[in-house]
Amino acid sequence: MAMVGQAVKQCGGHFWVAKHSLPFDEAKIEQEKCLVERAQRIVTVSEKEAAFFSQVGVPVEVLVHSVDATPTPRSFAERYGFIFIGPIVNDQTPNADALRYLLSEVWPKIRAALPNATLQVIGTNDLLESFQSLCAGGVEFLGRISEHALFDCADRARVHIVPTRFNAGVPLKAMTLAALGLPMVTTRMIQEQLGWTRGELVPADWQDAGHFGEACVRLHEDPTLWMSVREQSLAAVSQLADPAKFRADLAKITD
Repeated sequence: MAMVGQAVKQCGGHFWVAKHSLPFDEAKIEQEKCLVERAQRIVTVSEKEAAFFSQVGVPVEVLVHSVDATPTPRSFAERYGFIFIGPIVNDQTPNADALRYLLSEVWPKIRAALPNATLQVIGTNDLLESFQSLCAGGVEFLGRISEHALFDCADRARVHIVPTRFNAGVPLKAMTLAALGLPMVTTRMIQEQLGWTRGELVPADWQDAGHFGEACVRLHEDPTLWMSVREQSLAAVSQLADPAKFRADLAKITD
């Protein structure tokens, strides 16, 4: 399990902000535990990580993202197409791996079922030509866009695809699009990181690209499922990442 830690000094005390992700590596886990044993407090971004670091014997707090739920207004019938969001700065990042998997393995299956399907890829992309060569049609690379433009894109699209296969923490992009009322299909790993198991998203196994593509098509074409996932994810974001809750949690941690 590859792990990233960052020590920060706050209000005269030292805190350890920690993340962990795949692939699993026992030696690195033990090394990280030795480091955080010297901390006064550990701050993690999810309950799962808090449970892991509670084994160390140091007080653990959870501080998730702060996201305002501002749902886009268009109805299911007024929308069409898919969104992928995430900056790509090199070929070894989770976003690069996810987009390469989506374009090469999943997108052709989606287009086979929905020949007119469109995919908007949002975020800085330093490997644009490499990814353009994988496209099976219907893909538009928008690059980095403003918050206003992101709202407009989310208002026109039906489904956010999150095919992330390795990562750490709680995915901010997933929460950001969910807060805009855009339902998503995710890998099981993203579902686990979010802790959403009550219909807030549509999970799919990335090991089976056909199954993943079918999940994307189903959410895109089923208005009842789409509305249910939208409502559940908006409620989850409001509960998990409410700005007032974030401020209260931060005040508690730094008190």
